[in-house]
Amino acid sequence: MQIIPYLLSLCAGTLIVKKFLKDTALPFSLFLGLSLLSGISISIFICFFSFVFFNTFNLLFTLMSHGLIIGLLVPKTLKTSGLPEKTYFLSELVPALLILLITGTISFIFAKNHPDGGWDAWQVWNFKAKFLLLSGSRWKELFAPELWRSSPHYPLAIPLWNVWTWSFSKDTPWFIPFWNSILSCSLTSLFIFGFLQRKRMQALLSWIPALFLFTIPFFMTLAVSQYADIFLGLYLLAALGSLYLAFTSLNVFLIFSGIFTGILSFIKPEGTILAGLTFTVAMTFIFKNKDWKEKAFLFLPAALIAGLPSILFQLFLSPGNQTFINGLASSSNPSTLLRLKIILGFFIIEITRLKWGFLWFLLLAAALLNFKKVFKEYVFVLPVIAYMLIVIFYYWVNTYFEIEWWLAVSLNRILMALAPALILWISLSVIPKKSSSL
Repeated sequence: MQIIPYLLSLCAGTLIVKKFLKDTALPFSLFLGLSLLSGISISIFICFFSFVFFNTFNLLFTLMSHGLIIGLLVPKTLKTSGLPEKTYFLSELVPALLILLITGTISFIFAKNHPDGGWDAWQVWNFKAKFLLLSGSRWKELFAPELWRSSPHYPLAIPLWNVWTWSFSKDTPWFIPFWNSILSCSLTSLFIFGFLQRKRMQALLSWIPALFLFTIPFFMTLAVSQYADIFLGLYLLAALGSLYLAFTSLNVFLIFSGIFTGILSFIKPEGTILAGLTFTVAMTFIFKNKDWKEKAFLFLPAALIAGLPSILFQLFLSPGNQTFINGLASSSNPSTLLRLKIILGFFIIEITRLKWGFLWFLLLAAALLNFKKVFKEYVFVLPVIAYMLIVIFYYWVNTYFEIEWWLAVSLNRILMALAPALILWISLSVIPKKSSSL
């Protein structure tokens, strides 16, 4: 029974992909990745509005909503095959399944050492999911400022996904968030491989960036801790990758970039910032094109509809950040030059640590050796650079926490969430193509 939510999400997501990309040649890896993440996005959206409409989690509403989407889309997708070129599609079936098998196995090995996740999983993400599922009509008490240690101002995408996947369980079994973290890891690898294959990069070389993160024990330990950071990295990767495909091949990928950007804003405050930056970059590029109306019509509705939960949450539910002191205005906790020096120095020390397996050295070396190609990809350049500047500024201006402790517990997760998108960005620039792009 516990597999039912996953199947419904996958079915809804697959039909969405087949409807909008019915005439597009896709490698199976990208087809499956888009289907799964679109389905997850739909389920998060529906679960949120279950709480809005019924003041509790309503299983009947969520099932009927999934059924309605599936029922509406099935007749339309049956009119066409909904499949890309069969030879291209099938030739990618085995590599995609191998990617899932390898990454799923590695993720499982790391996850089984901490089956209940890390500290933030207990205190923030899984705690919120259990509260939402079990508290009935009292779910809004989750946002009481007294629960500041559980970050009540954090959005609810991860908890709602856990709620949905718990919905056919008798209780809140540990293995659901456990498998969800493994799924997030595997999807991350699948998307990197799928985006590279869509651009017809050399297949053997595409395996390296798709699997590289899974060779870094520190990254994997963070990724399977059941925190939001791997989910954040996955959605950022999918949003920017889809945006890249939209501006280098087909406009229709703007729909998926919009969906993923909207849900990205509902994962974490950092996700809200990244979604805003992605949205800004997308709209800037859209308005630079002659067919801007067509592009805007594809991206804007998808982004705004998918972003509705985030908008409503910020307006009506979030109690605001209880752990913020404006150091620019505070005399007792000022933002000093020393604090800024500590931040910049810690950043340099962090990216040079061996626990990252030379990841940042390799990315930097690849970028410098292919400088012109790499920095031509403004879809990736602008959000990433702007985000890091915002992060540094926020560390400096928010003086609530001792800066050394705060950097030690959070900077590695910020970098970890950026890593998949950075790997895709560099790989798209440096891996040679086996033929012209579609």
